[in-house]
Amino acid sequence: ILNGTTNFILTRMANQGLSFANALKQAQSAGFAEADPTFDIEGIDAAHKLAILASIAFGGWVKISDVYCEGISKINLMDVQIANQEFGYGLKLLGIAKEKDGKVEARVHPTFLPKDHPFLPVKDEYNAISIVGDAVDDVMFYGKGAGQMAAASAVVSDVIFLSRHVAEGTAGKLPYVTYDKKHKIKILRHSEIKSKYYLRFSTLDQRGVLAKISGILGKGGVSISAVYQPQNHIKNSAGIVIVTHEAQEGRVQKAVRQIDKLAVVKAKTVLIRIEE
Repeated sequence: ILNGTTNFILTRMANQGLSFANALKQAQSAGFAEADPTFDIEGIDAAHKLAILASIAFGGWVKISDVYCEGISKINLMDVQIANQEFGYGLKLLGIAKEKDGKVEARVHPTFLPKDHPFLPVKDEYNAISIVGDAVDDVMFYGKGAGQMAAASAVVSDVIFLSRHVAEGTAGKLPYVTYDKKHKIKILRHSEIKSKYYLRFSTLDQRGVLAKISGILGKGGVSISAVYQPQNHIKNSAGIVIVTHEAQEGRVQKAVRQIDKLAVVKAKTVLIRIEE
């Protein structure tokens, strides 16, 4: 959890039932969000931080262009509430970096987490970083990630760090981030990542709609774990929520594009990834 502003917004949506717009207003009033909050709410700030952390972690340059980025501005309170009440999930904007089989995946996006995940108690403007090390195993860092004094403390710390380099004559001679520029990191394409998925479909209230949707998912190699149909008070319309087993991103996206073209589908499918 690398951005205090978005964590504040998602906390207020989950705990107070606020819409995204109202939660953002609260964040701005509290001084956690700027007048133009784009960098925060679209995940750009978190993506920059993840690029730095991934570069340090994996010993090579992970560029900002290597990081898949998706923010929270399109999050609907309905999905936060359904996922919590029916599946026991909480929502966070996560920066995720993993190395496997010589390739690194780096992504920032809204993510559902199970209730026992250590990130869910991280509320409001607080941040948390979980690291899995070869020898130390799980390590977690926790603290404020937004606010006047927390931001000022970080800035002053950087000024002191740079001043010491100037005073010692090492400014510009020693790297500020430890990684090997010659070490080329292979980035896993986002379409190749694997995750579980929360999918919400808005459809006409007709027979056979669920069968059509599940059929397309099945043909695309996407297995269904759970199905929920929330009550819909709009005439002739229905909602269908599907949680999948782990699947490849590219397969899920392809299936969703096909489903969105169906005549019975009234709006673009909501897709939120799940990390267990």
